[in-house]
Amino acid sequence: MEHPNMQGKLCKCPHHKMLPALVALGGFFWLLGTLSVFTMGFVNVAVALLVIIGGLSSVFEGGCKCC
Repeated sequence: MEHPNMQGKLCKCPHHKMLPALVALGGFFWLLGTLSVFTMGFVNVAVALLVIIGGLSSVFEGGCKCC
């Protein structure tokens, strides 16, 4: 029986989308730093915080029934 959060082979659980969203957000900050919209110091801190949040979320998230 297929889990209700699964549609085909793609999982619709929100915690499976968090890490890719943090990577995309980190890339966005990096791009804005390269374009001098933000200072590189701000970008370095923001990307480091996103990596920490992503790591902690993967450590503390509960097991998923769809995996």
